[in-house]
Amino acid sequence: MILATRSASRALVAVVLPCLGLLTGCTSGLQAGWSAFDRGDYAAARSAWEPLAIQGDAKAQFLLGLMDENGQGSSADEAAAAHWYALSAAQGYAPAQTNLGAMYYTGHGVDKDHAQAVEWFQRAAAQGHSAAQSNLAMMHMFGQAVPPDVNRARELFEQAAAQGEPSAQYLLGAMHHDGLVGPKDAKAAADLYRAAAEQGVARAQFTLGWMLEQGIGDEKNDAEAAKWYRLAAEQDFALAQAALAALLHDGRGVPKDQVAAARWLQRAAEQGLAVAQLNLAQIRLSGDGVDRDAAAAARWYTLAAEQGLARAQARLGRMYELGRGVELDESTALMWFSLGADRGDESARAGRDRLSAKLPPEQVARVDGLVRTWNETHAAASTAVASVPDP
Repeated sequence: MILATRSASRALVAVVLPCLGLLTGCTSGLQAGWSAFDRGDYAAARSAWEPLAIQGDAKAQFLLGLMDENGQGSSADEAAAAHWYALSAAQGYAPAQTNLGAMYYTGHGVDKDHAQAVEWFQRAAAQGHSAAQSNLAMMHMFGQAVPPDVNRARELFEQAAAQGEPSAQYLLGAMHHDGLVGPKDAKAAADLYRAAAEQGVARAQFTLGWMLEQGIGDEKNDAEAAKWYRLAAEQDFALAQAALAALLHDGRGVPKDQVAAARWLQRAAEQGLAVAQLNLAQIRLSGDGVDRDAAAAARWYTLAAEQGLARAQARLGRMYELGRGVELDESTALMWFSLGADRGDESARAGRDRLSAKLPPEQVARVDGLVRTWNETHAAASTAVASVPDP
């Protein structure tokens, strides 16, 4: 679940703080704190805001909560953040109510309590606070401490999206994309994804890129897709890194650059994205943009295979069958072929049938036992296909 808050540590929402130097409604103490905060002098900012917070200034209390949550000027202290948020929220300050609700939702700084999260989100949403509206919509979507109500979720997302809340724009786009608010509407989804993407939401940037690459909701445009993939990739969004690598490898929408493709694949693979691990293994064998290294390829195939990726299991089986990058081991090859075959890979099925006919029945039986054990211990392993998955 994506929670929209007003903390820099929360995904999808940029920091929106209640007072900047030129805005009205700030006391001199708050402004002095801002000046210090802007130049990175967090100790001076705290010195300016803490007396105000102790005197009951709701904005100052909220700001101290943010600093404690984000570890600005000292180590992060979520319990202290929750304390300041609670004081501010009790005075009706909507940003604090939103962040306190998020802490109750996640159990950070307070005991997890979804009913309390709903309570605080409702209070902030009633004041028109867009992040609270988005969070409350998610809870209605999944029926968390409130009855599941897709229509209410849509209403809240629309209210938040109309205020420019990027999390709501993205999630409302997903509702249109999936047909959760009526017939599927790819054009409406793409427009909402674009609005969120333009605000820097990495998942929205990736999803918009994917739609442009596929020609869904707009005309197919690989160059535009590459632009959005790159923006998300630069935020370390692994799916975007893998998708950008594919375009660079093939020269679609961007100049062909296999070295850069390998670099982006490496970054995605190191984050644990199975399809990137698979593709990196393949270019390690082919030498596209990297030195050929069969042992490295086998290691990447293994990581992807352990996540249940059928194509990687098939390729790893073949590596063991040939002794390429690993010691030749037909039992291990048969195990990986069998696992890939169970997940629908045709080349794995052919490998399984080939080795099952070749090896002694007792050896095949032992491998069958290994396959059962692997499946039992990897029950949640992905059955993804060897391509970038749909968003």
